[in-house]
Amino acid sequence: MTVADNKRAVLRSIETLWTHKDLEKLSSYLTPAFVSHRRVVARSAAGTLGPTRPVHGGPGDFIRAMDELVIAFPDAACAVDDIFGETDRIALRWTLVGTHRSSHFGVPPTGKPITWRGATILRMDADGKMAESWTYSDDVSLLIQLGALARR
Repeated sequence: MTVADNKRAVLRSIETLWTHKDLEKLSSYLTPAFVSHRRVVARSAAGTLGPTRPVHGGPGDFIRAMDELVIAFPDAACAVDDIFGETDRIALRWTLVGTHRSSHFGVPPTGKPITWRGATILRMDADGKMAESWTYSDDVSLLIQLGALARR
């Protein structure tokens, strides 16, 4: 696959997830050995925020994490602000806009609108499927918008 083919596959996967909310089809864009190297903010049973925890897992873990996001922000739309690639890597900068309707990061639904930004680097396999991802997002800004952290 060319870099252009891989970019198209990534953009189709984003459309599948955020426009169509089709998690079953989303899995068709992932290799069976797909791994997400994302870290997320941990929340204790008492509700305090703790250190980040790694989220390593296969396609099933990734689909579950995306399902939780779709449930938490059911009207969310994702804009790709930049996308570029080299060999088997695709990088994108994204903005997710939606309304907080279900618990996320341990924060009960607030009904508040959110704007969440981040960047993702993907390693694609020879068939144009996502094999690995590294996502870095502005979780602090999201938690402030949800009222879980105070603005300083």
